[in-house]
Amino acid sequence: WPWQRGGANEGGTEPEGDTAPAATAAPRRWPWQRGGASEAGDEHQSGDAYRNVNPEGLDDQLATSFALRQAVDFAHISAAQECRGDLGRWDCAQCRKAPGMEHVRRQDDFDLGTHSLVGKFRGMCVLVFRGTNSEKAFFQDVKSWNLVTLQGCSHEGQACSVGEGFLQNYIALEAQIKYDLADIGCLHSDPLVVAGHSHGGSMAVLAMFDLTRSGYNVVKGYSFGQPRVGDGAFAAAFAELLPSAPFFRVTKFDDPVPHAMPRGKFEHVGTEVYFWDRTSYQVCEGRESRLCSLKHEGSLLLPVAKCAISRHWCGHRT
Repeated sequence: WPWQRGGANEGGTEPEGDTAPAATAAPRRWPWQRGGASEAGDEHQSGDAYRNVNPEGLDDQLATSFALRQAVDFAHISAAQECRGDLGRWDCAQCRKAPGMEHVRRQDDFDLGTHSLVGKFRGMCVLVFRGTNSEKAFFQDVKSWNLVTLQGCSHEGQACSVGEGFLQNYIALEAQIKYDLADIGCLHSDPLVVAGHSHGGSMAVLAMFDLTRSGYNVVKGYSFGQPRVGDGAFAAAFAELLPSAPFFRVTKFDDPVPHAMPRGKFEHVGTEVYFWDRTSYQVCEGRESRLCSLKHEGSLLLPVAKCAISRHWCGHRT
């Protein structure tokens, strides 16, 4: 996503310092990107420059519960997993944009191409999943078009179904995640925030659901450019299980991935926070709203083409 200043280049390596790769001209930065400039050329070092315009009738308490600065921190933590080297030191270029991360433990399944990390971010227990970054991970995304039953989940007598690849990946990491949370001193009763980008956002949804059922105190979640995870029964069961733990699904106008997985067969969860330009966002009412990213459902050819041509033009970057 463009709020990443620098970030991994096309080959997956870190750029020198905090500058973007020179080989490809980077798009204009969004205001939440540190050091970025707005359309008028002004610099914004915090989230204060954003205009939050909410649809008529949306509950004000829900709208104000979205913490932009915290969301930006978790976007940087999600992007930091692209960095090479020892994340335990938390000193890579992307790591430095979210200072205060300690006790980092990584969970990896290289056969499936799925990865996550746990740690304490400014004293808060966190679990963050990595997005698709390999052919194996892409294959798991493709498998997720097939719905499979999520054991122990139902809504009004209907069994829940979720994407096969997403579920397989979460199960592969689940035991290590829970072990590492305990190892760094995160008890079941400690507040836990879960996040992820793209494919990792889908796994964050499954993690919030599973960890809450397992007795963990999941208090909030963020996803960035996340595809749909499961069917309507799962979406309803998720909302029922986590009524007081907000899950914010951050989208923007030129990202095609939130439209992945066919609507109707799949359904989004949580509350959408939609950026329709570089300075404004709105918190959307309902799980999927025509006032937000869903309005672009029929005009995805250009965003998809930009992503196919270059990562640096793609609206799905984080």
